Amino acid sequence: MRSFLFAVFFLIATTSCSKIIFGSGELFIWNGSDRRTEVTIDGRSSATLSLVGHSGARIKDAVAGTYRIVERRDGKEITYNFELKDGTSVIVNLGGHSCFVRTDISGMYQSGRERVRLLETYDKSDVVSLDLLLPVMPGEPLPATRPKSTYAFQRLSDVPCNMLNNEAKMIEYIRRQR
Repeated sequence: MRSFLFAVFFLIATTSCSKIIFGSGELFIWNGSDRRTEVTIDGRSSATLSLVGHSGARIKDAVAGTYRIVERRDGKEITYNFELKDGTSVIVNLGGHSCFVRTDISGMYQSGRERVRLLETYDKSDVVSLDLLLPVMPGEPLPATRPKSTYAFQRLSDVPCNMLNNEAKMIEYIRRQR
């Protein structure tokens, strides 16, 4: 029993120390296909995930460092390698099936502002690195209230890639998402 408690304490202490030493960020793994896929995350933080089509998984407080993600689908393995830096987000777009748009949705919570304001678009890249942490990722529901802040309240959404050149269509598409 004593050795078990020591092992648990050691695991908690080393994980917490790693975050202090290396910093942390967020990983978001997105499966934009129509099929289930299995994913293994290897790095300073590790996990195994099973994602159904058009869904994602957020790994908060992942220890910053080099990562390798292996996607297993239809008997094939696809590997994604990247660096997660302190205070950043990395979006892994499995198979490069999706396009994304980052928006300010403050106006959905406050009158007198644009409901959705386009900030940046991302094409079918496999890995997207952002120098910020985002409160709402694709597939996640909007909170009932936004945090009190005068800053933009940002959301990353998956959008059909044929909309990337049409700002009005993208904004209307995102307004309809909840």
